Amino acid sequence: MSDAVPTAVPDPVPDPDARPRVVADGPMADWDAVGTARRITGGDVTATEVLDAALARLAEVDTRIGGLFHLDGNRAHEVLARRQRTGDTDRPLHGVPTAVKDLDQLAGMPTSFGSRATAGHVSGRTDAPVRQFVDTGLIAVGKSAAPEFGMTATGEGLGFAPTRNPWDPQHTVGGSSSGAAALVAARALPIAHAVDGGGSIRIPAACAGLVGLKPTYGRLVEDEDMRGLPVKVVSHGVVTRSVRDTAAFLAAAERTFRNPTMPSIAGVDGPGLGSMRRVAMITESATGPVDGEVLEAVERTGAALETLGHRVEPVVLPFPSTLAEDFLLYWGALAQGVTVTGYAKVGRAFAPEQLDPWTRGLAGHFRSNLHRFPGAIRRLRAFRHDYATFTERYHVVLGPTLGTLPPELGWLSVELPFEDYRERVERFVPFTPAWNVSGAPAVSLPMALSRSGLPIGVHLGAAHGDDRTLLELAFALEASAGFNRPLG
Repeated sequence: MSDAVPTAVPDPVPDPDARPRVVADGPMADWDAVGTARRITGGDVTATEVLDAALARLAEVDTRIGGLFHLDGNRAHEVLARRQRTGDTDRPLHGVPTAVKDLDQLAGMPTSFGSRATAGHVSGRTDAPVRQFVDTGLIAVGKSAAPEFGMTATGEGLGFAPTRNPWDPQHTVGGSSSGAAALVAARALPIAHAVDGGGSIRIPAACAGLVGLKPTYGRLVEDEDMRGLPVKVVSHGVVTRSVRDTAAFLAAAERTFRNPTMPSIAGVDGPGLGSMRRVAMITESATGPVDGEVLEAVERTGAALETLGHRVEPVVLPFPSTLAEDFLLYWGALAQGVTVTGYAKVGRAFAPEQLDPWTRGLAGHFRSNLHRFPGAIRRLRAFRHDYATFTERYHVVLGPTLGTLPPELGWLSVELPFEDYRERVERFVPFTPAWNVSGAPAVSLPMALSRSGLPIGVHLGAAHGDDRTLLELAFALEASAGFNRPLG
């Protein structure tokens, strides 16, 4: 087996007391991606058997969580058969079933970009980041559900059934990688493609009790849509149930493209050599109070890091007071560009009048504040330097992934008045955009369950290019403190 797959980490053992309400059954349901690939390579099971079992699990659970936008088992079998026929099976994650987020194109599959406005578009091309994703050996069974052009933090766009949280289907699973997180948390798939422009890997990972790492911008193949933009915020990655799966995917992706300006991920398969890290712990938000149970999980994680020999220091929120407003204005500029993007991707079939109210509201916010845009761009660009300066003193920033527990469906309805929605989403997601603006890596780890049984994500950010440190700390916390452990 390829050395891109970690060999030093034992198979994760699921805690029977920490399982979602909606969860698939079957002997392969609890296998992570690395465990699945090992069993295929070792001859314990065939890739065809693994694929068939995944399709059965999807049929079992997806009607209850709405994680799929499109399923094409026949295409998945054809791709697998072609690889086997040509001997193209020497890939680290060969045969592991997955899904591609519906904001990105995979040739031959429908792509809605989560919107009613796209009128059944079928992709004629595969986007470069998706090509890198499947080149690791993963087999895409379909497209995972996502909200409209990734503009919101919950899978509740108009025209589609909501994507539900497997831990409690009355609650959101976050977004915008909503379907990806729901399918992995429900054990239908071991790993899924995800994309993060303002927290869209880490938010659903936190809601769904998963590992969600946003790599340093530029570590993976660049998203074509980011070229030429003044602030590049989108990173591709995965959501997983184990740290080793995230590490294995990044190492496998380097076989296709390796950014020479960053240290390789290859060989990161455990906690590392135990170097002491200086950790800055933040517990406050600039946009509202943070839920008490979320803070409890952060403090418990800080104590676990101290037990591991790291130095944890509480710090005042190190982000400028303008960051949230500047990012919202930039997000509005991206929403304004959705019309151009829609026509470019779909052609005349694109129907902008069918866009969700929140997307239209964001675009309107941008137009109303156009005079402020140059200053916002200047400050957002400067933040990358400010963040780099901060990480010269601290190796890691520890804090909440989200400001609240996963809210009930409807609390973030895209039909809410713009200012009401804005207030709610800024309280829900006050932290994650800072790492998109900085370009630095960040990960949400499933460090706790609330007393009502909902997952709580704890967030770790590191210096630009230092994804290795985040993975090593994640391995250490997974082994020592455990994931999805109930609060006392």
